Order: sequence, then C-alpha cells, then structure tokens
Amino acid sequence: MRLKVGIAVVMVAAVCTLAAQEPGGAFEGQIPVNCTLKKAVDSRDAKVGQEIAAVTEKPTTINGVAIPRGSLLTGHVVDVAAFKKGQNGGSLTIVFDKLEPKKGTAFPVDASVYRIALSENQVLGQKSDADMGMRGSAAEQQTTAAVRGGSDNMDNHVNGMASASGAPVHVESAIPGVALSAVAGGEKSAFMLAPKDDVNLAGSTEMVIGVKAK
Repeated sequence: MRLKVGIAVVMVAAVCTLAAQEPGGAFEGQIPVNCTLKKAVDSRDAKVGQEIAAVTEKPTTINGVAIPRGSLLTGHVVDVAAFKKGQNGGSLTIVFDKLEPKKGTAFPVDASVYRIALSENQVLGQKSDADMGMRGSAAEQQTTAAVRGGSDNMDNHVNGMASASGAPVHVESAIPGVALSAVAGGEKSAFMLAPKDDVNLAGSTEMVIGVKAK
C-alpha cells in the first residue's frame, strides 16, 4: 500500500511540474490567456478564411499592454477537412493573429492553442446524460486528452493526458475524440483531428491560448 501511495505522489508531482512549466522553445514569450470561443466552428461545414473569435475571461498583460476581461482574440480557419466515413477523419486548423483590447488599439499577435475543453452547457449536458446511464462511466469520460504533435485513437477516444515530458508547452484536449496539436504562432495556432468524426467546437468552448505581440 505504501508503495502505491508513493508512486501516486510521484505521478501527481510530475504532472504538476509539467503543467507549471513556462512555455519554451518556439513558444517562448507567450502568455497563457483563458478564453471562450465566441461562435461555434465545425469541420463539417467550416470554410477556409472563416472568421473566428475568442473572448478573454480574465484581465492580463501582453508585452506591457493591459488586456481587460472581455477583449477579443480574432483570426480565421486556415485549413479544414470534413469527416468522410471510411476515407478520412475530420480536421481543423485555425490561427489567432490579432488581439482587440476592450479599450485600446488592436495589434497583431502570435498565438498557440494550449488547451480546448467542452463548453459549460456541454459539460452540464454530459453530466445529466451520465446520471441516466447514457454515456458510460465517469472514468470513460475522463480518458480523452491529446498529445502535442499528433494523436492516438482507440474506441473513438484519444489517450494520454498531456504533451510528452520535456515538450515546450502543456497541451490538452478535453473534448472526446478530438486531438489537439499546438502550433507556435505564425500562420497557424492549432491543428485538431477527430479520427472518427468531425471536429466540433461549440460556442463558449473553453480555451487556453498562449499569446505574444508580434
């Protein structure tokens, strides 16, 4: 028993250390910003060039500029592929390239998506269905996450709770069946893949986006 507890403590400590790491490598200088997606985007019908926007949830400072809560990170869809059964999984590539402070002048940014999660309404919906025995066990609901640089798939779930040890950022998808790869700004911010479905980001999807001014 003591051995099991010791292993658990080491594992928790390792995860906490990874989550607390400052962005490095090509991601260096980015400030993690909590946001919610303003409008839904789905690989089923999204178009290249389609505008996207995320609303900041907390005040922060980017390169000395105060960014109030309610500011906008804006960008567009870079590439998209709809899911076709027996042919390919749905995929979605996006970029956030401009920050529009609630008060002040908009400016260009490099941005990388570190985390995506279900919207509050989706979380509440899943809890209700789970209580009625419609979506399997709570443990199954917690098996979805993503690894930086690609994805694994088993029973329509992406496995692995975070990017590999030593990776420059902590990357995580909490959306069932969707893998997230962070891209270090520039012309892309994130690539998302759903091997057996379309990539569906609902309105108010929770995101953590690393941002730095260009």
